[in-house]
Amino acid sequence: MEKQKVTIKEIARLAQTSRGTVDRVINNRGKVKKDVEARIRKVIHDTGYEKSFIAKRLASKRNINIGVIIGTINNDFFNLVLHGIKNGILKYEDYGLTFIIKEVELLNFETIYKAVDELKSENLDFLIVTAPNNPKVCEKIDELECPKIAVNIDLDVNNKVCFIGCDYFNCGALAANIYNVLFRNEEKEIAVILGSLEHSGQIERLRGLRTVLNKNIKVTTIKENFDNDQISYDITKQLINTKKVDAVCYLGAGINGGLKALKETKHKDLNVITVDQSKEVVDGLKSGLVIATITQHAFSQGLKAVENAFNYLIKESNVKDKIYENNIYLKESIIPQHN
Repeated sequence: MEKQKVTIKEIARLAQTSRGTVDRVINNRGKVKKDVEARIRKVIHDTGYEKSFIAKRLASKRNINIGVIIGTINNDFFNLVLHGIKNGILKYEDYGLTFIIKEVELLNFETIYKAVDELKSENLDFLIVTAPNNPKVCEKIDELECPKIAVNIDLDVNNKVCFIGCDYFNCGALAANIYNVLFRNEEKEIAVILGSLEHSGQIERLRGLRTVLNKNIKVTTIKENFDNDQISYDITKQLINTKKVDAVCYLGAGINGGLKALKETKHKDLNVITVDQSKEVVDGLKSGLVIATITQHAFSQGLKAVENAFNYLIKESNVKDKIYENNIYLKESIIPQHN
Protein backbone atom coordinates (compact mmCIF):
# COMPACT_ATOMS: atom_id res chain seq x y z
CA MET A 1 0.00 0.00 0.00
CA GLU A 2 1.35 3.46 -0.89
CA LYS A 3 2.60 5.35 2.16
CA GLN A 4 0.60 8.51 2.75
CA LYS A 5 -0.78 10.71 5.47
CA VAL A 6 -4.21 9.53 6.47
CA THR A 7 -6.78 10.51 9.05
CA ILE A 8 -8.09 8.49 11.95
CA LYS A 9 -11.38 8.28 10.06
CA GLU A 10 -9.58 6.69 7.09
CA ILE A 11 -7.71 4.25 9.35
CA ALA A 12 -11.03 3.22 10.89
CA ARG A 13 -12.49 2.61 7.43
CA LEU A 14 -9.53 0.56 6.25
CA ALA A 15 -9.44 -1.46 9.46
CA GLN A 16 -13.23 -1.94 9.35
CA THR A 17 -13.77 -0.53 12.83
CA SER A 18 -14.83 2.71 14.54
CA ARG A 19 -12.90 5.93 15.08
CA GLY A 20 -13.30 5.46 18.81
CA THR A 21 -11.61 2.07 18.64
CA VAL A 22 -8.72 3.53 16.61
CA ASP A 23 -8.44 6.32 19.16
CA ARG A 24 -8.19 3.77 22.00
CA VAL A 25 -5.34 2.00 20.20
CA ILE A 26 -3.48 5.22 19.40
CA ASN A 27 -3.78 6.43 22.99
CA ASN A 28 -3.10 3.04 24.61
CA ARG A 29 -6.43 2.99 26.42
CA GLY A 30 -6.91 -0.77 26.07
CA LYS A 31 -10.31 -2.55 25.91
CA VAL A 32 -9.73 -3.48 22.25
CA LYS A 33 -9.79 -7.07 20.99
CA LYS A 34 -6.34 -8.31 20.01
CA ASP A 35 -7.29 -9.11 16.43
CA VAL A 36 -8.88 -5.67 15.97
CA GLU A 37 -5.87 -3.93 17.50
CA ALA A 38 -3.54 -5.92 15.23
CA ARG A 39 -5.63 -4.92 12.21
CA ILE A 40 -5.50 -1.26 13.20
CA ARG A 41 -1.77 -1.29 13.79
CA LYS A 42 -1.23 -3.00 10.42
CA VAL A 43 -3.20 -0.25 8.65
CA ILE A 44 -1.19 2.38 10.55
CA HIS A 45 2.03 0.69 9.47
CA ASP A 46 1.01 0.08 5.87
CA THR A 47 -0.13 3.64 5.30
CA GLY A 48 3.00 5.11 6.84
CA TYR A 49 0.93 6.71 9.55
CA GLU A 50 3.51 5.66 12.11
CA LYS A 51 5.94 8.05 10.42
CA SER A 52 3.59 10.99 10.89
CA PHE A 53 2.88 13.09 13.97
CA ILE A 54 0.73 10.38 15.54
CA ALA A 55 3.74 8.16 16.20
CA LYS A 56 4.30 10.14 19.37
CA ARG A 57 0.80 9.29 20.53
CA LEU A 58 1.31 5.56 19.92
CA ALA A 59 4.29 5.59 22.25
CA SER A 60 2.67 7.76 24.91
CA LYS A 61 1.12 6.37 28.09
CA ARG A 62 -0.92 9.48 28.92
CA ASN A 63 -2.81 12.33 27.34
CA ILE A 64 -1.10 15.62 26.56
CA ASN A 65 -2.36 18.32 28.93
CA ILE A 66 -2.85 21.85 27.61
CA GLY A 67 -3.82 24.62 30.01
CA VAL A 68 -5.81 27.64 28.86
CA ILE A 69 -5.98 30.94 30.77
CA ILE A 70 -8.47 33.20 29.01
CA GLY A 71 -9.85 36.62 30.03
CA THR A 72 -13.53 36.03 29.31
CA ILE A 73 -14.94 37.49 32.53
CA ASN A 74 -16.50 40.90 31.70
CA ASN A 75 -14.97 40.84 28.21
CA ASP A 76 -17.05 39.76 25.20
CA PHE A 77 -14.05 39.78 22.86
CA PHE A 78 -12.43 36.89 24.69
CA ASN A 79 -15.64 34.88 24.59
CA LEU A 80 -15.08 34.79 20.82
CA VAL A 81 -11.45 33.79 21.35
CA LEU A 82 -12.65 30.97 23.62
CA HIS A 83 -15.17 29.94 20.97
CA GLY A 84 -12.26 29.57 18.54
CA ILE A 85 -10.30 27.54 21.10
CA LYS A 86 -13.24 25.21 21.63
CA ASN A 87 -13.56 24.69 17.88
CA GLY A 88 -9.88 23.80 17.80
CA ILE A 89 -10.40 21.33 20.62
CA LEU A 90 -13.12 19.60 18.57
CA LYS A 91 -10.81 19.55 15.55
CA TYR A 92 -8.12 17.65 17.44
CA GLU A 93 -10.22 15.59 19.82
CA ASP A 94 -8.91 12.34 18.30
CA TYR A 95 -5.31 12.97 19.28
CA GLY A 96 -5.32 12.56 23.03
CA LEU A 97 -5.15 16.25 23.94
CA THR A 98 -6.74 17.26 27.24
CA PHE A 99 -7.58 20.97 27.69
CA ILE A 100 -7.97 22.51 31.14
CA ILE A 101 -9.66 25.90 30.73
CA LYS A 102 -9.49 28.63 33.38
CA GLU A 103 -11.58 31.74 32.73
CA VAL A 104 -10.24 34.90 34.39
CA GLU A 105 -10.84 38.64 34.56
CA LEU A 106 -8.10 40.19 32.47
CA LEU A 107 -7.45 43.22 34.70
CA ASN A 108 -7.92 41.36 37.98
CA PHE A 109 -4.48 39.88 38.57
CA GLU A 110 -5.65 37.77 41.50
CA THR A 111 -7.89 35.73 39.19
CA ILE A 112 -4.87 35.03 36.96
CA TYR A 113 -2.70 34.05 39.95
CA LYS A 114 -5.42 31.69 41.13
CA ALA A 115 -5.67 30.08 37.68
CA VAL A 116 -1.90 29.52 37.57
CA ASP A 117 -1.94 27.93 41.00
CA GLU A 118 -4.78 25.62 40.01
CA LEU A 119 -2.93 24.54 36.86
CA LYS A 120 0.26 23.62 38.74
CA SER A 121 -1.17 20.24 39.69
CA GLU A 122 -2.22 19.38 36.11
CA ASN A 123 1.21 18.31 34.82
CA LEU A 124 0.91 20.68 31.87
CA ASP A 125 2.70 20.08 28.58
CA PHE A 126 1.64 23.44 27.13
CA LEU A 127 -0.13 26.70 28.04
CA ILE A 128 -2.33 29.00 25.93
CA VAL A 129 -2.67 32.30 27.81
CA THR A 130 -4.17 35.78 27.64
CA ALA A 131 -2.96 38.13 30.37
CA PRO A 132 -1.59 41.66 30.81
CA ASN A 133 2.12 41.97 30.07
CA ASN A 134 2.80 43.00 33.65
CA PRO A 135 6.14 41.90 35.21
CA LYS A 136 4.46 40.33 38.26
CA VAL A 137 1.85 38.57 36.13
CA CYS A 138 4.55 37.24 33.78
CA GLU A 139 6.63 36.06 36.72
CA LYS A 140 3.61 34.18 38.06
CA ILE A 141 2.87 32.61 34.65
CA ASP A 142 6.49 31.45 34.48
CA GLU A 143 5.83 29.26 37.51
CA LEU A 144 4.32 27.03 34.83
CA GLU A 145 7.53 25.95 33.09
CA CYS A 146 5.91 24.46 29.97
CA PRO A 147 6.01 26.02 26.47
CA LYS A 148 3.47 28.82 25.95
CA ILE A 149 1.46 30.62 23.30
CA ALA A 150 0.43 34.19 24.15
CA VAL A 151 -2.90 35.17 22.61
CA ASN A 152 -3.99 38.77 21.94
CA ILE A 153 -1.39 40.31 24.28
CA ASP A 154 2.29 39.54 23.76
CA LEU A 155 3.95 38.46 26.99
CA ASP A 156 7.53 38.61 28.25
CA VAL A 157 7.50 35.04 29.53
CA ASN A 158 9.91 32.12 29.35
CA ASN A 159 9.45 29.29 26.83
CA LYS A 160 7.17 31.39 24.61
CA VAL A 161 6.62 29.60 21.32
CA CYS A 162 4.37 32.11 19.58
CA PHE A 163 2.30 35.27 19.88
CA ILE A 164 -1.05 35.33 18.06
CA GLY A 165 -2.86 38.66 17.89
CA CYS A 166 -2.91 41.97 16.10
CA ASP A 167 -0.15 44.44 15.33
CA TYR A 168 -1.27 46.96 17.93
CA PHE A 169 0.93 49.84 16.73
CA ASN A 170 -0.38 49.35 13.19
CA CYS A 171 -3.95 49.33 14.53
CA GLY A 172 -3.49 52.79 16.06
CA ALA A 173 -1.69 54.01 12.94
CA LEU A 174 -4.56 52.89 10.73
CA ALA A 175 -7.01 54.85 12.90
CA ALA A 176 -4.73 57.89 12.63
CA ASN A 177 -4.65 57.65 8.84
CA ILE A 178 -8.45 57.70 8.71
CA TYR A 179 -8.54 60.84 10.88
CA ASN A 180 -5.79 62.44 8.77
CA VAL A 181 -7.90 62.02 5.62
CA LEU A 182 -11.12 63.02 7.39
CA PHE A 183 -9.81 66.21 9.01
CA ARG A 184 -7.04 67.20 6.56
CA ASN A 185 -5.78 70.63 7.69
CA GLU A 186 -8.49 71.32 10.28
CA GLU A 187 -7.54 71.78 13.93
CA LYS A 188 -9.25 68.89 15.76
CA GLU A 189 -9.16 67.21 19.17
CA ILE A 190 -9.56 63.48 19.84
CA ALA A 191 -10.55 61.66 23.01
CA VAL A 192 -9.15 58.16 23.46
CA ILE A 193 -11.01 55.63 25.60
CA LEU A 194 -9.18 52.41 26.36
CA GLY A 195 -9.36 49.57 28.84
CA SER A 196 -6.20 50.13 30.82
CA LEU A 197 -2.76 51.67 30.57
CA GLU A 198 -1.58 48.36 32.05
CA HIS A 199 -2.48 46.71 28.73
CA SER A 200 0.71 46.78 26.63
CA GLY A 201 -1.25 46.26 23.41
CA GLN A 202 -3.52 49.22 24.03
CA ILE A 203 -0.51 51.39 24.88
CA GLU A 204 0.94 50.41 21.50
CA ARG A 205 -2.35 51.32 19.79
CA LEU A 206 -2.18 54.75 21.45
CA ARG A 207 1.46 55.16 20.42
CA GLY A 208 0.59 54.24 16.82
CA LEU A 209 -2.27 56.76 16.82
CA ARG A 210 -0.16 59.59 18.21
CA THR A 211 2.84 58.85 16.00
CA VAL A 212 0.90 58.93 12.72
CA LEU A 213 -1.64 61.69 13.43
CA ASN A 214 -1.02 64.93 11.55
CA LYS A 215 0.11 67.88 13.67
CA ASN A 216 -3.25 69.60 13.33
CA ILE A 217 -4.96 66.73 15.21
CA LYS A 218 -4.30 66.35 18.94
CA VAL A 219 -5.11 63.61 21.44
CA THR A 220 -6.32 65.81 24.30
CA THR A 221 -8.19 63.30 26.48
CA ILE A 222 -7.25 59.76 27.53
CA LYS A 223 -9.65 57.80 29.73
CA GLU A 224 -9.48 54.26 31.13
CA ASN A 225 -12.71 52.25 31.41
CA PHE A 226 -11.11 49.06 32.80
CA ASP A 227 -13.00 46.96 30.22
CA ASN A 228 -16.24 48.02 31.92
CA ASP A 229 -19.18 49.02 29.72
CA GLN A 230 -20.82 51.11 32.45
CA ILE A 231 -17.67 53.16 33.03
CA SER A 232 -17.30 53.56 29.28
CA TYR A 233 -20.93 54.68 29.08
CA ASP A 234 -20.36 57.30 31.80
CA ILE A 235 -17.13 58.60 30.22
CA THR A 236 -18.79 58.93 26.81
CA LYS A 237 -21.82 60.71 28.30
CA GLN A 238 -19.46 63.19 29.95
CA LEU A 239 -17.65 63.82 26.66
CA ILE A 240 -20.96 64.40 24.89
CA ASN A 241 -22.11 66.83 27.56
CA THR A 242 -18.89 68.85 27.64
CA LYS A 243 -18.55 68.93 23.83
CA LYS A 244 -14.78 69.39 24.14
CA VAL A 245 -13.65 66.94 21.47
CA ASP A 246 -14.31 66.33 17.78
CA ALA A 247 -13.70 62.59 17.71
CA VAL A 248 -13.69 59.56 20.00
CA CYS A 249 -11.35 56.65 19.41
CA TYR A 250 -12.01 53.47 21.40
CA LEU A 251 -8.79 51.46 21.64
CA GLY A 252 -9.87 48.68 24.01
CA ALA A 253 -12.83 46.83 25.46
CA GLY A 254 -15.91 48.55 26.90
CA ILE A 255 -16.87 49.87 23.47
CA ASN A 256 -20.46 48.67 23.74
CA GLY A 257 -21.16 50.95 26.71
CA GLY A 258 -19.77 53.96 24.88
CA LEU A 259 -21.82 53.23 21.78
CA LYS A 260 -24.93 52.90 23.94
CA ALA A 261 -24.39 56.43 25.24
CA LEU A 262 -23.91 57.77 21.72
CA LYS A 263 -26.99 55.94 20.47
CA GLU A 264 -29.17 57.26 23.29
CA THR A 265 -28.23 60.85 22.49
CA LYS A 266 -28.40 60.23 18.72
CA HIS A 267 -24.89 61.67 18.52
CA LYS A 268 -23.34 61.06 15.09
CA ASP A 269 -20.89 63.96 14.80
CA LEU A 270 -18.13 62.69 17.09
CA ASN A 271 -16.33 60.75 14.33
CA VAL A 272 -16.07 57.48 16.23
CA ILE A 273 -13.46 54.86 15.37
CA THR A 274 -13.42 51.59 17.28
CA VAL A 275 -11.45 48.38 17.42
CA ASP A 276 -12.84 44.85 17.10
CA GLN A 277 -16.19 43.81 15.66
CA SER A 278 -18.91 43.21 18.21
CA LYS A 279 -22.58 43.20 17.19
CA GLU A 280 -22.87 46.72 18.59
CA VAL A 281 -19.92 47.90 16.49
CA VAL A 282 -21.45 46.37 13.35
CA ASP A 283 -24.78 48.04 14.14
CA GLY A 284 -22.89 51.32 14.65
CA LEU A 285 -21.23 50.98 11.26
CA LYS A 286 -24.57 50.32 9.60
CA SER A 287 -26.22 53.32 11.24
CA GLY A 288 -23.32 55.71 10.72
CA LEU A 289 -22.59 56.00 14.45
CA VAL A 290 -19.14 54.44 13.82
CA ILE A 291 -17.11 55.55 10.79
CA ALA A 292 -14.65 52.63 10.89
CA THR A 293 -13.36 49.81 13.04
CA ILE A 294 -9.88 48.31 12.97
CA THR A 295 -10.44 44.72 13.88
CA GLN A 296 -8.55 41.61 14.75
CA HIS A 297 -10.13 38.18 14.44
CA ALA A 298 -10.99 36.85 17.87
CA PHE A 299 -12.32 33.46 16.72
CA SER A 300 -9.29 32.94 14.48
CA GLN A 301 -6.88 33.78 17.31
CA GLY A 302 -8.36 31.04 19.48
CA LEU A 303 -8.46 28.48 16.70
CA LYS A 304 -4.90 29.23 15.59
CA ALA A 305 -3.66 28.97 19.17
CA VAL A 306 -4.87 25.36 19.34
CA GLU A 307 -3.62 24.57 15.83
CA ASN A 308 -0.14 25.88 16.64
CA ALA A 309 -0.04 24.09 19.99
CA PHE A 310 -0.89 20.89 18.11
CA ASN A 311 1.75 21.54 15.45
CA TYR A 312 4.40 22.20 18.09
CA LEU A 313 3.57 19.33 20.43
CA ILE A 314 2.46 16.55 18.11
CA LYS A 315 3.72 17.32 14.62
CA GLU A 316 6.89 18.83 16.08
CA SER A 317 6.90 21.30 13.21
CA ASN A 318 8.16 24.87 13.19
CA VAL A 319 5.74 27.51 14.43
CA LYS A 320 5.92 31.18 13.45
CA ASP A 321 6.91 33.30 16.43
CA LYS A 322 4.38 36.04 15.57
CA ILE A 323 1.04 35.78 13.77
CA TYR A 324 -0.70 39.12 13.06
CA GLU A 325 -4.18 39.95 11.75
CA ASN A 326 -5.40 43.52 11.16
CA ASN A 327 -8.28 44.74 8.96
CA ILE A 328 -10.22 47.97 8.52
CA TYR A 329 -13.99 47.63 8.17
CA LEU A 330 -16.26 50.39 6.95
CA LYS A 331 -20.02 50.34 6.52
CA GLU A 332 -19.59 48.86 3.05
CA SER A 333 -17.19 46.09 4.11
CA ILE A 334 -18.90 44.51 7.12
CA ILE A 335 -18.37 40.78 7.29
CA PRO A 336 -20.16 38.33 9.58
CA GLN A 337 -18.45 37.10 12.74
CA HIS A 338 -18.42 33.42 13.75
CA ASN A 339 -21.28 32.59 16.12
